[in-house]
Amino acid sequence: MKRYSNHQVLKKAENKYILSKVIAKKARELKAEEDISIGYDAINRAVEDLMEDKFSYKVISKKPNEAEE
Repeated sequence: MKRYSNHQVLKKAENKYILSKVIAKKARELKAEEDISIGYDAINRAVEDLMEDKFSYKVISKKPNEAEE
């Protein structure tokens, strides 16, 4: 498993909060799909998948008029 620095990973996200949400969601999916028993392994795998462009994400505002402003 390849290791990435925080600086490298932060280049993939607009901010740390969004990055943490994206990685946590992907880690939960991987844990369920691939029966990964240790959360730390799922998080590392999610980071690796993000860095290798195996998935992408899009931030969608919950406020309907926010995109127009």
